[in-house]
Amino acid sequence: ARFISEMLKPVVSMTPGLRLLFPQAPVEQLSGQSLASWFMPTNGQWIIDDTVAKPIVAYIHAMVRREISRGVQPDQILIGGFAQGAACAARAALSFPDAPLGGSVLLSHFFG
Repeated sequence: ARFISEMLKPVVSMTPGLRLLFPQAPVEQLSGQSLASWFMPTNGQWIIDDTVAKPIVAYIHAMVRREISRGVQPDQILIGGFAQGAACAARAALSFPDAPLGGSVLLSHFFG
C-alpha cells in the first residue's frame, strides 16, 4: 500500500478532492512467518466464506459510510484491492446495502 500511495501522490495532488484510502491487513503468523493477511487458510485452503468475510466487509462498509458522511457521493466511490484484499473488496462492493457504489478495482483477484 505504501508503494501504491507513493506512486499515486502526483495524481492526488493534481485532482482536488480525490481521496485514496489504503487499509492494511493485520499481520498474522503462518508457519512461523509474519505476513499481512485479511484471513488465514482453513484446512489448508485460502477460502473466504461468509463467516470469514463478515467482519472484513463490515470494516470496509464502515470506511465507505465515513466517506459518504464526508460528502462523497456513493457513485464516486470505488473499492479496490489486491489478492486477498481484492476478494474482500469484491464482497464489500457487491454487498454495500446503502446505495449503489461506483465500482471496484480488483487485481490478482479470486472469488473465495
